[in-house]
Amino acid sequence: STMRSCLALVLTSSSWSGNAMQLPQAIRGTSMLDEQSSEACSADLRAEKEFDLIVYGATGFTGQLAAKYLSTGLPGAPPWALGGRNQAELTNLSSELAVGGSQPGPSTLVADLQDLQALQAMTQRAKVVLTYAGPYEEYGGENLIKA
Repeated sequence: STMRSCLALVLTSSSWSGNAMQLPQAIRGTSMLDEQSSEACSADLRAEKEFDLIVYGATGFTGQLAAKYLSTGLPGAPPWALGGRNQAELTNLSSELAVGGSQPGPSTLVADLQDLQALQAMTQRAKVVLTYAGPYEEYGGENLIKA
């Protein structure tokens, strides 16, 4: 049986510079959810996810804004992680986001947009990926959508 991922992917304005009709043909007109999605996205499967949210492209300008907001210690904040392609930059950002040293910074997940297997491994750990990497058409972001 194939491993199915139950994931919502959010393309942010910084990650996709065009409109939906400009999405690559492989993505445009396809559904992120198919007829097996209700099974794939069962409550049990969602509950098993390590993170509620991954901020992918977290080291870019807009990604950092989102990560800083999430790190403010909001009551009931979901478990979340930083994602991107450069471990050193992600680790530095995580350290910066540690709340006064009293709490560790968010976890870091490394996955390059050109590495479909790494992206699949990353997406299977989360309920939602907010992507700030881009522009997609330039960096091969359709792999994240495929994952």
